[in-house]
Amino acid sequence: MRPNNDIRSPHSRSRRRTWIVLATALVVIVALAAGGIWWNSSGSEMWARAQWQPPPTAYLSSPMDQTPVPGWRTSVSDLGVPPAVPGGETARIAVSNKQNGTHAFIDTLDNRGFFLARSSEPGGTSWWLTGLDATDGHTLFPAVQLNTGDKAPECFLNGPDAMVCLVDDGSAATAWVVDLRTGGVTYTGPTPLRLSSTGLRARRTGDYLLAVADKEGIYGVGPQAEPTWFIPGLGTVFGPSRDIAAQGTNDSQNYVFFSLTDGREFTPEIPDGTFIDGVRFDDDGFAALVVADDEFNTSTMESFDLTGKKIGTLGRDGYPVAAGLYIDASASDWRVVTAEGSRLLSVEGHIPYDTLLIGSTLYINESNNAQMPYWQPYDLNSGDKGKACEIDLGRKYLGTDGTTAVTAVTNPQVDLIAKAFDLKTCEMVWSLPKEANSLGRIWRIGDTLVQLSDDGTELNSLTAPN
Repeated sequence: MRPNNDIRSPHSRSRRRTWIVLATALVVIVALAAGGIWWNSSGSEMWARAQWQPPPTAYLSSPMDQTPVPGWRTSVSDLGVPPAVPGGETARIAVSNKQNGTHAFIDTLDNRGFFLARSSEPGGTSWWLTGLDATDGHTLFPAVQLNTGDKAPECFLNGPDAMVCLVDDGSAATAWVVDLRTGGVTYTGPTPLRLSSTGLRARRTGDYLLAVADKEGIYGVGPQAEPTWFIPGLGTVFGPSRDIAAQGTNDSQNYVFFSLTDGREFTPEIPDGTFIDGVRFDDDGFAALVVADDEFNTSTMESFDLTGKKIGTLGRDGYPVAAGLYIDASASDWRVVTAEGSRLLSVEGHIPYDTLLIGSTLYINESNNAQMPYWQPYDLNSGDKGKACEIDLGRKYLGTDGTTAVTAVTNPQVDLIAKAFDLKTCEMVWSLPKEANSLGRIWRIGDTLVQLSDDGTELNSLTAPN
């Protein structure tokens, strides 16, 4: 009788099971390894992008895909500036085409814009503080007369309700403090604040005025343009982010963080035995280089909220680009990460020279030549790379409606005041003319573009036709 070759010994079955188990384990290990590689290379980015929500974008209120036309119109006389004396110079918004001329556009608060105007008086040139609401062009208060003379004042916001205007004759300074709710002058008189490089220098920091003393520290400024709270330090101010800032110091702490409203100091959450050796502010917090005080000086870039609470770790080197969005430059490729450190995008090449976030699209300026910008867009929801544009989305950028970007033409000798470009195609959609060497200007106030006429006597909004 032939032996039944189909019947296997128990030892053979055991060896076969062992090989099956080993093969299965190997497949699982390979799958896990491949999954780990996929997760590290792209899977984690895809997951992070799916969780990420872009911060709100401050779009222009009017569509800009067609050449805009004037909306409301407000003249200098509507603002309350008196007409010129017979034979005198016409009253106008006090712009200048000189390189270091008067800064007529002072500042904005939400949709409120503040301007410096001038008129001819029997005693010389009078200077005026004016304000309007850019939503409809109505005057905020009757024009406030400041000084009379050739020297124009410099004005600074000091919180949401006050403007401080200064005139410095080189030996002493005079201040006017104006209540922006009523236009009333609450103080006029001498002040220790100076516009020169010596003494207590007036310094705009966000929506507040500080008095800075070199190598001594910084002061708040009170209702009579006087120094108030004091923080000792180097007199170098970093920031701000909303109403917080930082000052460099001489001691091992390196930086002191404080509130612009009252000078209250606070300490960011960093471990014992570490110190901060660099800080960059954004819209809703700051990033700081936290260094271990040991022989290796190990450092990481950390993100913090407005109270100094730690949010996340960004790597060894990084900086903020928008609210809750940072560049991590610690690797051979640079990365876009959230405040928590989650990676949204990895890009090879030089770190960006400038950035702009519009919706979920991050525009990266890859050129270090201001005359030849090269802005490359990346969709942070998909990771896709868009068409690069050779337009200026940096210093000259005024805003967008979401599809069309508007940029200012800042050379007064040119016969244009603004240009607009399609963000998808990079093609110029329209350009807005003005007379060359005129006083025509364009500014953004809140969500509205505001144009100054060529003769400097009228402001108007720019809106879509019809």
